Amino acid sequence: MPIKKSQCGFSLIEVLVAVLVVSIGLVGLAGMQLVGLKGNQQSFSKNQAAHHTQSLLERMRGNSEAVINGDYTIDTAATALNCSAGQPINCTDAASNCSAAQIADYDIYQAFCGSQNASSGGIRGDLSSSQLKISCNGGCATGDVSIDISWKEQALGKESTDSGTVSRALKINTRISP
Repeated sequence: MPIKKSQCGFSLIEVLVAVLVVSIGLVGLAGMQLVGLKGNQQSFSKNQAAHHTQSLLERMRGNSEAVINGDYTIDTAATALNCSAGQPINCTDAASNCSAAQIADYDIYQAFCGSQNASSGGIRGDLSSSQLKISCNGGCATGDVSIDISWKEQALGKESTDSGTVSRALKINTRISP
């Protein structure tokens, strides 16, 4: 009579327990991936806001006369900037003879609305529900300027609100010398 060898292997219960443990690990990994993606999006939005602010500041430094005259002051929350109406006079053309105020209007339009021929761009196109506020601290004659860009992002985790969004802002205070 042949000798029976005991069989080696895994039982169904052992396999199910192993699958359960691996599944719990994968769910945790997926949660970490979601948090990482959201953090990446927030970082990208902050970078976009900083880029637009820096670009606008460079334009303002090149047109300090308009800064001192208060031509750059705007609050898109209070006064809607109509981006679909078309851009003001193009003051980048070498043949154009624009005043400081016209250059300021063009700069603000470019910063907030982006290029007229592009489908996106500018603060409005790059940041969801964005607003731009440029104000003078203590009067424009001193050149003290404050630029405030605000936008909304989808909320994640504990920062969640009823609307599912959270407000973000970037504020820069600087002095532009004539």
